[in-house]
Amino acid sequence: MRNNIFLNFLSNITGNVVTIFAVAAVPVMFAGGLAIDYSRISSAISEGQDAADSAVLAAAAAGIGSGKQDAATKIAMDMLNGNLPVQFASKISDPVITFPDKTIVANFDIEIPTTLTRILYKDTVKVHIMAQAGKSILATACVIALGKNGTGISINGSPTLSMPNCMLYSNKEGSKSINIEGSAVIDASGMCSVGATQLSGGSLTIKSESESNCPPLDDPLAGWTPPTFDSSLCNYTNFNNSSSRRNKNISMQPGIYCGGMVLDGFKNVNFEPGIYIIKDGPMIVKSKLSLFGEDVGFYLTGVDSYITLSGSASIDLAAAKTGEMAGVLFAQDPVTTVIQFSNITGNSTVSLLGIVYLPGSHFELSGASPTSVPPVTQIIAHSVEIRGKSSLSFESDWEAAGYPTKATEAFGVNGVARLIK
Repeated sequence: MRNNIFLNFLSNITGNVVTIFAVAAVPVMFAGGLAIDYSRISSAISEGQDAADSAVLAAAAAGIGSGKQDAATKIAMDMLNGNLPVQFASKISDPVITFPDKTIVANFDIEIPTTLTRILYKDTVKVHIMAQAGKSILATACVIALGKNGTGISINGSPTLSMPNCMLYSNKEGSKSINIEGSAVIDASGMCSVGATQLSGGSLTIKSESESNCPPLDDPLAGWTPPTFDSSLCNYTNFNNSSSRRNKNISMQPGIYCGGMVLDGFKNVNFEPGIYIIKDGPMIVKSKLSLFGEDVGFYLTGVDSYITLSGSASIDLAAAKTGEMAGVLFAQDPVTTVIQFSNITGNSTVSLLGIVYLPGSHFELSGASPTSVPPVTQIIAHSVEIRGKSSLSFESDWEAAGYPTKATEAFGVNGVARLIK
């Protein structure tokens, strides 16, 4: 009985049934066509934007400065052509690559064919894709923590940091990638951390923009070539010297110090120009008045190689401007399995002209009321702690310091490619 009713319904063409179905079918089919077109257009916009973003990021990361724009354009076009889905690759206009305000911009259109929409509208819909990238992070980071986990940069007590032309950068993950406590005063061009920045303290003064979830920064000295030396040779072995009534000052000579270098109690310690290789032992220098060295470089290698420097009055050390350690004041062999602890403390002034590169060390720096501001001071370590009542200034002006251009290229920290639009 029910089957007969259904068959009669289907075969009834004399009444309003067919008319109703015919009228209802038009909006249903049109809605279906719109849904198909909307899905196709949305997919084109999403996948086209992803391809454009990847293209400008790749070009920005490779470099978009003067003399690099042709290469950057090729990188962007290769990346764009490689990432665009096949169904859209043949439907885009010729991409236009421009370089406004030290950024790279990609513009192109995608022609999307329509389905049933073409009956009431047109055969294609044009969507515009634009992506812009640049190195939005400043080109120089004066304090860099390379380690992955824990706290990367810790600032506690009541230090004052003046670094208006450079920034703090931590690769550490977690909630305290950069951790600032107490009553610190920080004037920096920026703070960027892979994890998060935590501020705690009743009287912090922060004159810096802080950004979290930044991409990890590559080790800027990963390609640096350490000084060469004969590993079988020792100019000094287990060097350990303390002051006496007759000998209150000491002048040190460059060379290979096997087993480390320990100096204790001298009023003044002077390091003659040259490279000091500290092998299989620490560099411990405690002076009652001052530590001084110009055109010097200290390279730490082997087991138990770390730095402990303290001067009751001042520490004034400057890297060489030529030679194997040009621009590098302290460097640690990056091939190390145990994280060391190194620290430099000056109770009056601390002036470090050059890069302190300790990728396998937690580095602590403290001082008070420096009177000299070196134009080049960069700290690159596994983690960095700045503490006490120190008043420290950081700059990174290689030209003002008189270092050759190649030092800037070798040791300058590259900015991080970021999407702008």
